Amino acid sequence: MPLNARRRGPLRALLVLCAALLLLFPLPAHADGDPSQDVIRSLTVDYELDVDGTLHVTETYEWDFGTRNGLGFYRSLIQRMGYDSTQQRVYEYSGFDVTSPSGAPADVWISDETTTEIVLSIGAPDGSSDTRTGVQTYVLTYEARGTLNAIRGEPGVDDQDEFYFNVFDEADNRMDQATVRVTGPAGVVDHACYHGPDGATDGCTTEDAAGPTATFTQSDIPARDALTVMAAFPAGTFTNTDPILEPIPEDPVRDAIDGSAFGRASQFIGSNWPALAAGWTALLGAVAGVRIWRGRDRAYVGLAPGQMPVPGQQVEEARMGAEPPVAVRFTPPDGLTPGEAEVIEDEMVTTEAFTATLVDLAVRGYLIITPTDMDSSGNPRDWVLDVPEQKPDVGELLDHERQMLQMLFAGAPQVSLKKLQGKFTARMKHFNKLLTAHSDSRGWFRSRGLLRTHGAWGVLFRVFRLLYWIFPVTIMAWAYTMGRVAGLLPLIIGFVLVVTTPILVFALTRKAAHARTAKGRALYEQVRSFREYLSTAEAHQIRWEAGEDIYSRYLPWAIIFGVSDRWTEIFEQLRAEGRYTARQTWYRGSGGPSVNIRTVGSGVKRLGRSGVYSLRYSAGSSGGSGSRRSRGGGGRSRGGGGGGRIGGR
Repeated sequence: MPLNARRRGPLRALLVLCAALLLLFPLPAHADGDPSQDVIRSLTVDYELDVDGTLHVTETYEWDFGTRNGLGFYRSLIQRMGYDSTQQRVYEYSGFDVTSPSGAPADVWISDETTTEIVLSIGAPDGSSDTRTGVQTYVLTYEARGTLNAIRGEPGVDDQDEFYFNVFDEADNRMDQATVRVTGPAGVVDHACYHGPDGATDGCTTEDAAGPTATFTQSDIPARDALTVMAAFPAGTFTNTDPILEPIPEDPVRDAIDGSAFGRASQFIGSNWPALAAGWTALLGAVAGVRIWRGRDRAYVGLAPGQMPVPGQQVEEARMGAEPPVAVRFTPPDGLTPGEAEVIEDEMVTTEAFTATLVDLAVRGYLIITPTDMDSSGNPRDWVLDVPEQKPDVGELLDHERQMLQMLFAGAPQVSLKKLQGKFTARMKHFNKLLTAHSDSRGWFRSRGLLRTHGAWGVLFRVFRLLYWIFPVTIMAWAYTMGRVAGLLPLIIGFVLVVTTPILVFALTRKAAHARTAKGRALYEQVRSFREYLSTAEAHQIRWEAGEDIYSRYLPWAIIFGVSDRWTEIFEQLRAEGRYTARQTWYRGSGGPSVNIRTVGSGVKRLGRSGVYSLRYSAGSSGGSGSRRSRGGGGRSRGGGGGGRIGGR
């Protein structure tokens, strides 16, 4: 028998034995898969506050590992946050403990600790074969101190002891359901809940308070979103509401600066700064001159200012020289709305453009404006917008006008501007983008975009981004030593000037460099000619057709020209003389359609200055109350103290 044939029998027997052993004693599983694909089926957090302010926390996780072998998860807790320029706020944690009713490994240890946060690892140690799949339950308990705020004398909020806390800043994994309960030693007097990206002001799915407990729930939380809760108790409920504060530590001053490259550069600048400054100033002057020369508007050659060529007419265009004198135009520019005219004149989308478009749509019958919530002086603090029963076809509107109505009403027949505050910022930005795109499509300017995208902030961002990628180490070194090492003062000053002076030059010349086309210039001449009329016309010079409400028709134009007060005074005089009796059906006073011109004028002016202006900003501010009643804007996600992150392992 051949030798290799004789060996096949034992080899086969060995293979069979190994297979049997693998079946009886399988190799231990190790963690695998992508932890970010885990799903937190539910998170229940119970916060219990003692009279002395100690916080007892119980966090119950229903963690779904799916089919992967998971070790557990991590939980970070913020332990230091900024407080003021010299102090930082500290949250003290203790007594960490974990159990698992489902039988999963339930160890807990501090895996990382930085100045700002402490990171807990929960489950089995790294490299362990004691993994789990599917849904497992973990219960994490610990205590925290320094979490309360004493709210005293804050406008719009009663004095109260407040627990305003970030449940988590972000989670690596999506969450099906989160339930948070806050229980204190007295009855809850105020409560709020916020979720979403950093700074969001959206409320939670449910918010309720009964006796000493406030309960909040939020469903379908995407990864990276935050969850913040606030529960307030009567002032004096707790014996200790003082934050735990400690000084911000100072960095040591670096040694051996004088002999370094930074030191030599600083000495060179200090010795030769007059020549360097003169050369830099000449360079900046040349840059400014080129931008101004290249940025002059184009104009039609041979046509009067404001005149457009007739269809088919070929007209030469050239860069403008001196500014032509302004004429007087008695009617609005041809085919322009007030919002479009504002863009052509100011070369950017302003709050006045939004206000003028809103009022113009009302005058044209697409909505009705009603002032409400009057203060002691009779001035409105809120405005209600209604969709009229009979309105013109929205198909005749420009895209930004049509979408403005959709953004305001969102399918509802009525909306309050105050209720839109804090969540209209993105819609306002979208309106700006729409009007900018409309400007681009009409070809009013020689470059795409408006000044908001070509202004100082855009330049600042680009300059610092360039410096960051080219000189990151240099920037960090300068930032570290700034204001601390006298030997580097010339270098620091030189760096600041080199960075900031170009930004200043670009900012000062940004409008001069943003040139209009010949078409845009002709329309601009019409706009400024009509501005001259509204700015100088007297009451006896105003003419209009019988039955025409010229006050309302031209009011949006007066808004963008900044002469709405003057326009109102003229028609108040005409009304007193019995020459003007129109009723503003688009604006309702307290007693129905208003006939008081002065009330309409002041109400619309206040609408632009406070109502529309407030829509540009998200509500809330760090360090204040989380109450929705706060005049400061209330709370927001990640607006409270504490917080931290969550993710799979």
